Amino acid sequence: MSYTADPSRDDATSDTADTAQTPPPARDRAARKRRRALDDYRVLDTAAEDAFDEIVFIASQLCDAPVALISLVEADRQWFKARIGFEACETPISQSVCRHGMDSDRMLIIEDLTKDARTAQNPLVLHDPQIRFYAGAPLITPDGTIIGMLCVIDTAPRPGGLTREQQRMMTGLAKQVVTSLELRREVADAERETAIMRRTVERMRLAEEAGHVGAFEVDLTTGIAETTREFRRIYGLDDVSAVDVAMLSAMQLGDAMPFDAVDDADDLRVSEYEIEQPGGARRWVQRRAELAPGKKGEPDRLYGVITDVTEQRAINQEMSHRLKNSLALVQAIASHTLRGVADAEPVMEFNRRIAALSSAHDILLSRTHAAGSLRAVVEAVLSRLGMEERIVWSGADFNLASRPTLLLSILVHELATNAMKYGALSVEGGRAEIASHVEDHADEPQLVIVWREIGGPPATEPEKKGLGMRLVQSGLDPAGSAKVDFGEEGMTVRFTAPVARVAG
Repeated sequence: MSYTADPSRDDATSDTADTAQTPPPARDRAARKRRRALDDYRVLDTAAEDAFDEIVFIASQLCDAPVALISLVEADRQWFKARIGFEACETPISQSVCRHGMDSDRMLIIEDLTKDARTAQNPLVLHDPQIRFYAGAPLITPDGTIIGMLCVIDTAPRPGGLTREQQRMMTGLAKQVVTSLELRREVADAERETAIMRRTVERMRLAEEAGHVGAFEVDLTTGIAETTREFRRIYGLDDVSAVDVAMLSAMQLGDAMPFDAVDDADDLRVSEYEIEQPGGARRWVQRRAELAPGKKGEPDRLYGVITDVTEQRAINQEMSHRLKNSLALVQAIASHTLRGVADAEPVMEFNRRIAALSSAHDILLSRTHAAGSLRAVVEAVLSRLGMEERIVWSGADFNLASRPTLLLSILVHELATNAMKYGALSVEGGRAEIASHVEDHADEPQLVIVWREIGGPPATEPEKKGLGMRLVQSGLDPAGSAKVDFGEEGMTVRFTAPVARVAG
């Protein structure tokens, strides 16, 4: 038996160095370090994977050996991540030949196992499968920890062992094993963060990786929150998934229920508050959360999503300001101008339009949101605008929750009034259609609402987006979409939103 020199290096290890024993304390430290590395890779006792199976196949063919193994060595056993020509998936550490290579970064080659004192009494040598030749290249992690061996085994002795070229290629394949383990760990880390979002979707059906929405999962026993990347962006935190909830609570401004004072599920479902990021910037966020009971029935986890609503609040404030000023001006003009009008019908139509604007303003500022059917919302807006005969409704009705009810009334009002000023409803013979339906998607069903103008002048995209266009492009829900098409006969808008988020 001998440790052979690494073919990529010029220095060779002497026979004396090969047989030197590592002191027990150093061996124990190496074993603990090896165990930590194996735990970090999370690879032990996992299913076969093509990347590793291909490596042992290449090693077997390269060395013309009936057995090739990727052996990961623990304190009491060696476990094979990949194997060819060897039935068992693990052996006791007492039967391991690989363990004799754990103290060197060189290849271990034993030409005849029956003649080496360390392996002559090995049950795998004395009995079936009666192995005789062994050659292993150490699996060395980036920090220098040896976690196992890529080895080939034969049932016949091999005087001379492996050629220099075979040793070089075995060393290269061993490095490829470690590279695959590193890649596998990186993929697992990414999947773990995705799993947090998946669990949140399953429990709350609120978190969608869209818009400005971030997910979190708080362990109430430890006070640590696992967060997604978007959550950390909203809060202005460093890109580390685990966050102390006390820090999150300290960032809250106002009297919203903080993360570290959770004791009542009723106070958690929806809350909106301002936060101050570490750099001093302030954002408005909406939190939706739900407590999950533990094994003893008491809540031990908090799941939820955070939505950045800063821009939406700015839009709402601008809308409120504009509507108040507009209504005040219109009412003043109307009071002066319409006093002498003899025909009551134009006055009534004018008043209906003023009422529509007033109603939209009231809905916008209302703190009590009543749910309603999609069709009822559309018809109410159109009736106030006096456009019932020129706008055709089609499609299935749908019960909307309070927030999308509010948003839809504003969107329809903006589209209709824009069409009355510049689009199909501004010319004789022009009309509009509104249609809705539910589409099945791979992830979840989507509500689709389409506004289409017909017979109007060509629509052109504005150079500068006003408030109305910003509202339309915001859509019905942050997890949905709003696609605007400026066509030859007017504007077409297609809104989509997850059914689970907008259903009443």
